[in-house]
Amino acid sequence: MRKGGFILASNVINQMKKKIRQTIVIVTMILVSLLVSETISASSINTRPATESEVSTTKSSAVGFSVKPVYGKGQRQGDVNYWSLLVQPKQVVKLQLEIINGDTEHQFDVAVNQAVTNGNLTVDYSKSEQIAKSMLSGHTPIDFAKMAKVADSQKNQTTMTVAKNTVMTVPITITVPAQPFDGQAVGGVAVTRHATANEKKKTINNVYNYTYAVLMTGSKETVKPDVSLVSLKAQAKQFDNTVTVNVQNTTNAIVSGIAVNGEVTNSKGKQVAKMVMKNGTISPLAKFGLVFRNTEAQWAPGKYHVKLTMTDKAKHTWIVDQDVVIKEKKTVFEQVKAPRDKQSNNWLVPVLVALIVLLVGLSGFWYYRFRRQQNKAS
Repeated sequence: MRKGGFILASNVINQMKKKIRQTIVIVTMILVSLLVSETISASSINTRPATESEVSTTKSSAVGFSVKPVYGKGQRQGDVNYWSLLVQPKQVVKLQLEIINGDTEHQFDVAVNQAVTNGNLTVDYSKSEQIAKSMLSGHTPIDFAKMAKVADSQKNQTTMTVAKNTVMTVPITITVPAQPFDGQAVGGVAVTRHATANEKKKTINNVYNYTYAVLMTGSKETVKPDVSLVSLKAQAKQFDNTVTVNVQNTTNAIVSGIAVNGEVTNSKGKQVAKMVMKNGTISPLAKFGLVFRNTEAQWAPGKYHVKLTMTDKAKHTWIVDQDVVIKEKKTVFEQVKAPRDKQSNNWLVPVLVALIVLLVGLSGFWYYRFRRQQNKAS
């Protein structure tokens, strides 16, 4: 009886083990299928009908569509209209945006580009890879043109058709390189609508697009910006006289709240060009030119004075205060001279005072000796 009972108990245990193994296999298959389906949905384009409220929004926008970034859990700041993320080496960042189309079917270009700064102190996300690289002072830690993929295109840009009154969710992946970095890398997502057949018939074709920045911070360390005014380029042409102040940022830091005031005067002291800008931004590693422009008669050859002051919100100040000689039919290049620091001359005051005291003392001493010798002689 005991032996038979032992065999029966052993069979029950074996059956239980078999059921547990089967359950584990089933649960594992379910989990794997869920993970796979989640991965597919995260990288796939999804569409749905637009709500009445969304359709109404596109009509009020006057461009026939709108774009809405979808912010995930990694978003650092919730009150901004751009992606702001703290990233790690080799991380694959997954972003999404919604294109809300109106009552006409449209084609859209979606592109992820490098952020650069133009001569109006505005951050530009529309430049091609080649042009963007020419507007950088160094190698950016994240090359968005190479590391970004839009939907399933395997490229940083693609074209898609969105049916009328439809919302399309577009996935974007950006791979962070293995090399760690401090500071920020900035790119942008641009969504541009193709012109319709009727719009193409018009003399002037407007470009309808939305752009949203992608700010990726490599560490919590703060990077101090290093901006410099590098050189001057002067050119005199009929109806297009220019003096360009070339600027570059050599760090992975954003410089914001830029204000610029400047003027160019001729040899008689008359203002021939001026520049006033407020609330500008310089993106990381930006390289660009601030252009004084005069569209009147060609400037006469001679000496012109360039005066420019650029200040950011942290009260850093950069100054140009120098002459440039314009030659007939020639483009002139000159290095920007570092402004003389007024504080560096403060040492002259005590030195001059000491020299004056010394000279007065020596004069008194020699006068005293002279008088004494005269008294002895008499």
